[in-house]
Amino acid sequence: MRDDTKGYDGQIEAIMDYIISWTLRRSQQEFSKKAPLLYEYSRNILGKLLGITMDDSVSISNVNVKKQHLRIDLWVNVTLSVKGIDERHAILIENKAYSYPHLSRDEDGEYRSQLEVYKKKFDTECEEVKISKRHYILITCHEDEKHLTLLKNECENYNFEVLSLTDIQSNGVNDTESDLFNEFWLRYW
Repeated sequence: MRDDTKGYDGQIEAIMDYIISWTLRRSQQEFSKKAPLLYEYSRNILGKLLGITMDDSVSISNVNVKKQHLRIDLWVNVTLSVKGIDERHAILIENKAYSYPHLSRDEDGEYRSQLEVYKKKFDTECEEVKISKRHYILITCHEDEKHLTLLKNECENYNFEVLSLTDIQSNGVNDTESDLFNEFWLRYW
C-alpha cells in the first residue's frame, strides 16, 4: 500500500475509509459461503471493534456503513444476534494516518476537539433511532509509542478507544480469497 513518497503519502485516510468499510460489510452472514476465510477474518475485525468474541453464537445480519456522514469518517450501524437475542450497535470511526484530532466548529459556532463535536452529533442521531450500544474508535496507522500515547491521551477525554491497524488486523496466517484484503490487512507494514 505504501510507495516511495516521502512524508505525507497521498490520501491514505480515504483509502482506509474505503477498505475498512468494505471489510466490515464482508462480515455479514450472506458472505459466509462466497468467501469463507475472508468472512471469518472480517467478522473477527468487526468483533474487535465491538468488543465481542465472534463465535458460532453470533450472527451478523446487517452492516451498513456511511462515509463522511456528518463529517465522521465512518459511521457503522450493525444488526446482529447473540445466542438468538437481537442487538443493534453503532460505531463512530475516526481514522488518523499522519495527524492528530483537530478543532472542528460545533453547533454553537465554537471550535472544539473534532472528537467531541463528532461524538455529540453521533449520539444525537443514535438517540433518534434508539441505538443504545455505541462504540467510539480512533483507528491509526501510527505504531510507535510516542504517537500512540498522544492519541490515547486526547481520546481518553472523549471516551474513544485507540486502535492501530495492527491491533485490529486479522490474526490469520493464511491469505483470504481477496487480494485487496490480503494486501491491506495482512501485509500492510
